Amino acid sequence: MVYFPPSTYLISSPIIQYYNTQFLGDPTNYPTIPAAASFVGLGVITSDVYVGDQQEW
Repeated sequence: MVYFPPSTYLISSPIIQYYNTQFLGDPTNYPTIPAAASFVGLGVITSDVYVGDQQEW
């Protein structure tokens, strides 16, 4: 489990959510994860990662 305390986390590249990992936050005071203007990636959170040569981890 990965816990995000209430805050704003400005990111510039995707957060990789590894297999069997859960992201959690406070349900009454949400964490916010916006993408920066310089963000490079397909999504803020990704879980289907290719490691090269058409392989997945």
